[in-house]
Amino acid sequence: MISDARGEAAKTRTTAKQAAADQARAELTTEIGKALGLITDEDAAPDPAQLTEQLVAAQNDARRRTIELAVYQAAGRLGADPDVVLDSRAFADSVADLDPKDEAFTARLTEQIASAMEANPRLRVAPPAPEPEPAPAPQAAGGEFPGAPATSAAVTEAALAQMTPEQITAAFEDGRLTHLL
Repeated sequence: MISDARGEAAKTRTTAKQAAADQARAELTTEIGKALGLITDEDAAPDPAQLTEQLVAAQNDARRRTIELAVYQAAGRLGADPDVVLDSRAFADSVADLDPKDEAFTARLTEQIASAMEANPRLRVAPPAPEPEPAPAPQAAGGEFPGAPATSAAVTEAALAQMTPEQITAAFEDGRLTHLL
C-alpha cells in the first residue's frame, strides 16, 4: 500500500514536470512565432468589409500597373516619352475610364496618347543632342626638326665624280652636297 502510494506520487510528480515543460515549450514557440511575424494576436475572424476594401485596393493597383505598362509599350512606338505622358494629369484623366480587359483597350489607349501628344508637344521624346565635334589635335610646341628630305639622298664623293655639271648644279640646289662643302 505505502509503496503503491509512493509510486503514484512519483508518477504524479513526473507528469506535472512533463506538463510544465510542455507548457513552457508552447509559450516559447508562440513568442518566437510572434517575433518572426508568423503568429498574430488576432484570434477573431477577419472583417468582411476590411477584406473587401483590401481586395478593391489590390484590383485598382493591378489595373493601374496594367495601364502604365501598356502606356510604356505604346508610347515608344508613337514617339512619346512614357514618363512624361504618365505624369500628365490631363492624360491620366483621359484614361481613367479605360478597362484593360476590354478588347479595344490598346487601340483606345493609343488614340489617347496620340491626342495627348497633339495637345501637348512636350510629351514627345526630345531629339537626341548632337554629337560634339572632336577636339582638334594639339599643335606641337617648339621648333620643327624634319631632318633630311626622304627623296633626296646625300651625294657621295664617288657619285659626284661621275655626275654631269647640270646634275651637280641640281644636287647643290637640292642641298644634297652640303656635307661635302
